[in-house]
Amino acid sequence: LNLAHRKSRTQQCPQPGCGKRFYLATHLRRHMVIHTGAREFPCDTCGKSFKRKNHLEVHRRTHTGETPLQCEVCGYRCRQRASLTWHMRRHGGPPRDHPEPRGT
Repeated sequence: LNLAHRKSRTQQCPQPGCGKRFYLATHLRRHMVIHTGAREFPCDTCGKSFKRKNHLEVHRRTHTGETPLQCEVCGYRCRQRASLTWHMRRHGGPPRDHPEPRGT
């Protein structure tokens, strides 16, 4: 996105009193879940539903046992980026010369 495009937040939330504006319609649609409470992404295994697809994907790891994130210092493995970030505090924070590992 260029600078001129970033300055124009043309997509406004229609919810009375909200007033949030977004650059892209997709961001507005994602935001609208806050107001509707819709949970469109159910887990096929346990039936729990989620507002966002990526939250469902992380949840599925509880059923599969998948631990795609790994500490580069000690090898600790986990399912969620927040868990790895919290773990890295044991080592004095994330390594400065390496970006935080991304999940698959």
